[in-house]
Amino acid sequence: MRRKTLRARSGARGVRRSRGMMYQRFPRRDAGSMSIEAVLIVPAFLLFLVALAAVGAVAGVRQDVHAAAVQGARVASMESSAPAGTNAGYAAVNDYLNQEATPCQSRVVEIQAAPLDLPSGQGGSVRVR
Repeated sequence: MRRKTLRARSGARGVRRSRGMMYQRFPRRDAGSMSIEAVLIVPAFLLFLVALAAVGAVAGVRQDVHAAAVQGARVASMESSAPAGTNAGYAAVNDYLNQEATPCQSRVVEIQAAPLDLPSGQGGSVRVR
């Protein structure tokens, strides 16, 4: 038995459709559009999540380094002399970073020792990189 086909009314030659289809030159097919959207959106979303986690990790390390500098400055300022304050500050910074398990490739601790010999209330600085 032969399948019946109809010609499109637009008069275009060679365009045949079966009885159940609409008379369009290119019928719309939405099958598979969700999988294409998923293929495009899911990797972008995963990349966003990884970037967000990396930014969070960097912020956490920066916070740990800042807290170590504050701890080192506090301990160094309590010592009675510049050399003792410098040594105590280095130890406090390294102990804090080890305690927090902060990943560092190298630790550079700079303590300005001259202000440690000044009378109370005078300023000094500690820098951790």
